[in-house]
Amino acid sequence: MFTKEQFDEFKYVYEKEDARFSELINRGKIYLSIITVYIGVFTLKIQDIATLVGNEWYSKVILGATGACFIFALLACVLALGIFKYEGLCNIKTELLKFDDAGKPNAEFYEDRLADMAVAYERNSLQNDRRALLLQLSSYLIFTGLFCHIIVFYSYIWRANS
Repeated sequence: MFTKEQFDEFKYVYEKEDARFSELINRGKIYLSIITVYIGVFTLKIQDIATLVGNEWYSKVILGATGACFIFALLACVLALGIFKYEGLCNIKTELLKFDDAGKPNAEFYEDRLADMAVAYERNSLQNDRRALLLQLSSYLIFTGLFCHIIVFYSYIWRANS
């Protein structure tokens, strides 16, 4: 048997994981916005950037790496924002059918909900971990792409001053 306080603690843990889902989705939307704007500007200005890079092979390679980083960042972000299978707490319709005229004792009801929360937390936590890993990969790729782009501009400035 357990107490109401213990049940509330389990409920709190489950709700924290549910809030984590919302935070990950919001972070993914921000990453997606950054990537989309960058790829859009990059695509519109590709002629100017190609002129800026010139015939230097290393600048073309780094510029290609920049584009590849952002394309893969976009892919990771879209995968992270995809629809994953999450576990609900319980099937309300099934639970209502379990009630009879005498009703279900509160202790038994809370015990069932506690088990439901434990299962849902486990499964949802794994999905959130997967989503977080993809967003982390996306952020690393965004940073790497920006770093490569800075190197391209630095090489242009270095070439222009030489």
